Amino acid sequence: MPKLKITLTQKWNKRTKEIEVLNNGKELGTVYNGETSEFDIPDGSHKISVKSGWYGSKEVTFSIHENETKSFSVDVFKYGNLIISSLFAVIIIHFIASTFFNISYLVWLNIPALLIMAYYLTLGRNDYLVIKEN
Repeated sequence: MPKLKITLTQKWNKRTKEIEVLNNGKELGTVYNGETSEFDIPDGSHKISVKSGWYGSKEVTFSIHENETKSFSVDVFKYGNLIISSLFAVIIIHFIASTFFNISYLVWLNIPALLIMAYYLTLGRNDYLVIKEN
């Protein structure tokens, strides 16, 4: 029987602790942060997607044949780690600058990153998680 392997990559800032794996709209199972799960699926054409609460991914279409294994990894959107890290860095720099140098406007540098995060938390919620074939 064909197998589907899904890996949820582990990151230090990952909000996603577990994901639901959907095959053709039906739940296959759950994958936890940093783990890989295997699912038995019938051969043929499939559309998989993942979901974690409000967040989700776009559907990925693939075909699988008897005794074949397809592997996919799931991560947050492309620049998610960079954006979250930059938010923390600007806040720390703002704190240092306002405490020691009386500069109080650096916190405004967070606005672009906050707008991007707002998009992924609202309109782009189905772009938040990305499925890549290994």
